[in-house]
Amino acid sequence: MGSEFMSATCLRAIARRRIALVVLVIGFSTSIAAVGQSDSSTQAKLLKPPLELAIKADPVVALGSPVEMTVRTTNTSTSEMHASAMHVRGGFAISYTYDIRDQSGNKLEQKPFDEGLSAGGPIFTLKPGQSRSESTIISAYYDLRPGKYTIQISKPVSNVPGAEVVKSNEIIVNVTP
Repeated sequence: MGSEFMSATCLRAIARRRIALVVLVIGFSTSIAAVGQSDSSTQAKLLKPPLELAIKADPVVALGSPVEMTVRTTNTSTSEMHASAMHVRGGFAISYTYDIRDQSGNKLEQKPFDEGLSAGGPIFTLKPGQSRSESTIISAYYDLRPGKYTIQISKPVSNVPGAEVVKSNEIIVNVTP
């Protein structure tokens, strides 16, 4: 009987150690997961662009009518950001890079600017969370014939060479005859 008692005592001790080990492993795993979540949320914050661009336009425009697009710029950073846009004659904002494609996916070429053309516009600074909207008439420098066009714009977040470039949402505009 003594050996049976010893075996039961040893088994209980082993069971307690296993339980303690399982609790330790679960606690360690939870800590690692929390650190991983913290790192990924920190990375997500670091990867989020400091500016957001959102565009909209009338989905159907008659041929010969100006195709006007509204650009909303939002400062998503924690610092003030420069958000000025330069316009040329015709109301076209030249501060953006335009990606305009026809229904076959072919990229449209921007019309050349006139020599000696001057650009101007007010200077804007956006505080964190602040937005501003402006218009640009894309038909002033793009030949939009009847058809459907997918439009997206982009802009560097600063004037520093190699700065991050943010892109807008895509919209579709149908130019009708």
